Amino acid sequence: MKRQIFKLAVMIGIFLILFGCGGTTKTVVVKETPDPCKDAEAHFRQALTYSQNKDYNNGELEFLKAIELCPNYTEAHANLGVLYIQMNALNKAESSLQRAVELNPRDPFALYNLTVLYSLTNKLDLALDTLDDALENGFNDINALRNDPDLKNVRREPGFTQILEKHHIFLK
Repeated sequence: MKRQIFKLAVMIGIFLILFGCGGTTKTVVVKETPDPCKDAEAHFRQALTYSQNKDYNNGELEFLKAIELCPNYTEAHANLGVLYIQMNALNKAESSLQRAVELNPRDPFALYNLTVLYSLTNKLDLALDTLDDALENGFNDINALRNDPDLKNVRREPGFTQILEKHHIFLK
């Protein structure tokens, strides 16, 4: 009889262990790992605000902080490039815009802004190539193509009209 009670107690103990009833239990606390790219978004938004208010130095610092937190943040690289164009820091602009295009070769706005930069720096063959890529990837701001003063140099090139016609864009 004692043997049967012992077996029963062992079986109940095994049951409790297997099904987590009774005994000591461990509580596992899962800590949420902070997402640095989430923090980068706040810096990105602040940078845009500074840029819109023509506070380029603080805008630059905020874009750089966003990129530091999230190195593959395409929009931060692209917008930093635009900010550098506004600051007339064209070498820095080229580096930032090229990085944005490396991260996302199909980003039509990064490609367009790289076109602008190449037009401003008289790298007209590169401007035409990136314009073609921008249009191929969905850039469709006809007003910018027609009126952006930064495209003045590339608009004079014969290849400009050919690229627009290739994409069925007619400015006149």
